[in-house]
Amino acid sequence: MVLKDVGYPMKVGSAVAAAAAYLQNTSAMMSIFQELLNSFEESSSDSFSAEVSSSESTSIEISSSESISIVTSSAEFDCIEVLSSESQPSIPIANETRLRTKRKRTKPRSEVWQHFDKFYNAEGNLKCKCKYCSREFYCDSRKNGTSSLKNHMGRCKRGPYKEDKTQAPVNLRPDSMGHEGEMMGTAAALRFDQEAIRKGLVCTIALDWPSFSYVESEIFRNFMSIVCPRFVVPSRRDVEMDFYQLYLDERLKLKNFLKTSCQRVSLTIERRSSLQGANYMCLTAHFIDNDWKLNRKILNICPISSEKYKAIGKKVAKCLLDWGIHRVFTITVDSASSSKAVVAYLRKRILNSAGTILGGKFLHGKCIGHICNLIVAGVLKEMADPVARVRGAVKYVLQYPSRLQKFEQYCENEGLQYDGLLHLETDAGWDSTLFMLFVAQISKRAFKVFEVHDPHYTMELESTDGKGTPTDEDWKKVEMLLDFCEFFFITLAGSQPSYVRPYSFFEFILMIPVHFRKWNGKDNIQFKGMVARLEDKYHKYWNKSYKEYLCCTGNMNQLVSVAAVLDPRKKLGKVELELSGCFTTRRLRKKVRKVTYALYSEYEGKKTPQIGKTSDRMHTSGETDHMPEEFRMRTNSQFENGGGQSISELDRYLDEDVEENSKDFNILGWWKINSHRFPH
Repeated sequence: MVLKDVGYPMKVGSAVAAAAAYLQNTSAMMSIFQELLNSFEESSSDSFSAEVSSSESTSIEISSSESISIVTSSAEFDCIEVLSSESQPSIPIANETRLRTKRKRTKPRSEVWQHFDKFYNAEGNLKCKCKYCSREFYCDSRKNGTSSLKNHMGRCKRGPYKEDKTQAPVNLRPDSMGHEGEMMGTAAALRFDQEAIRKGLVCTIALDWPSFSYVESEIFRNFMSIVCPRFVVPSRRDVEMDFYQLYLDERLKLKNFLKTSCQRVSLTIERRSSLQGANYMCLTAHFIDNDWKLNRKILNICPISSEKYKAIGKKVAKCLLDWGIHRVFTITVDSASSSKAVVAYLRKRILNSAGTILGGKFLHGKCIGHICNLIVAGVLKEMADPVARVRGAVKYVLQYPSRLQKFEQYCENEGLQYDGLLHLETDAGWDSTLFMLFVAQISKRAFKVFEVHDPHYTMELESTDGKGTPTDEDWKKVEMLLDFCEFFFITLAGSQPSYVRPYSFFEFILMIPVHFRKWNGKDNIQFKGMVARLEDKYHKYWNKSYKEYLCCTGNMNQLVSVAAVLDPRKKLGKVELELSGCFTTRRLRKKVRKVTYALYSEYEGKKTPQIGKTSDRMHTSGETDHMPEEFRMRTNSQFENGGGQSISELDRYLDEDVEENSKDFNILGWWKINSHRFPH
């Protein structure tokens, strides 16, 4: 029966209505309302007999679309009215049972209740019990919190959150950087190690070069007390001893590496000077290891008493003896004055140990970087006045931030894009000077505007060094200087030790004379004379005239050409084609071919010949056992003398098609893959 079907309000007494209103939100109200409904049903049974069930238990449903509203007046409660609403749920009501409201239980907010069960003890106190160890705790929210429960979760012996203090924490030890900057590493147990931290501290000092007294500074000690309080910071003397021990350990590792993973080394000898003016010699070894990777290791940096070739040669010989290096491929010295004498002295030492290639004929390697530095330095010297005036203008602009701000504004007004690259040259080398001139030359219109609007610009530049402001003629000379020296920027790329560029280096050597011939044909008489003087200096470095250079009668190291032949993208055919494009003589091409085959023959002689293996197979074969011994010896002799000799590995390599020329081509990677086909 639905109260909505009644169709009229129910009139009851004022006292009953007041009681219903007072107990509207409690279960008592529902029981009183049940009694009222029962009495109302009995009084109106005749009118609703068709709709009331005759079963023992009569139930009345209140639809979810119905609600009870109590109509009152200011004096008293007169009536209760049943109205329609969408907010009231349906409630089953039975005659024999009282109507009870069911509130939705709120879930405990703390995560600890996932591991505890609540209950009431005999005294009626609310308690909880651990699901793992059955330990009981008081948990009345009005008296007790959840802190004790959280602490128990970390200490519970049977719980999942028990901290095993015997297990060391796991840390990710970085090994390398993966794709998109992701750190790649291995998981390792994190434990305190005093010696390992001290070694890491020494490596940091070796890389960043702070003073040894840095470990005794208050800043460093405060930092370590926060990062690792258990670490005992060593003294400066202890760090010095650790530093020396690290050098001995790394030296021993490198010595074993050179012994097991290196066939031959190419040496470079550089002279360096300290801030105090002391002269040092730096000896560097370049070699390819067993994994076909190019390595560059500094063997020694030692002081030298004089720059004479004997002093340098003795230092190098002693260093090679200490490192156990006996097989040397080439030696390159950065000094043109003493390089020949130093190499001649070392050739005698190395020849005695049979550690050279082709009798040491190509032991001396000319330093192309050194001659390029001399050429560019000569250009800057010839253009000293224009370079000085441009340098003064750049210095004036960078002297104060207000001037630099004006310069940026002038660049914007002239439609120039200023990227903040304007800077003075440093002592790093000629490349820094050329970069300063390059940026200034791009912004030359802004310098001209600066000269018009700033009266102090001309006054200061003329009074300080007397050079004055850059003129239009100066800017033209600077532009020509940059065009001429742009060709030599390739030496910076070729000097990187991590890449193998044999053909680019070979091509660069061939193009230097062509570059001189190109600039000798310029109309500028002054610049043309400067180029002629630089060309004479270049040929003087090679100890031959230009005609001798074309005929290749000088002492040019042909191993550079052989390295280009071993580039699978070029090989001998394209190398000879490049030589014919630069030089008309055939002697140079013939000499390259001759040196290539001579070098292969020397390496082949140090391997077990394939012919001997073939003869052994013929001797052990069952088909040749009946052959007379005299006839067998004569046949093998003819085979070894060339009668049945197969094509050599070098010929097979040269006859194959060249690889596709691409910038990302890895020469050493190609030889690593194909080394089984060309073992010699």
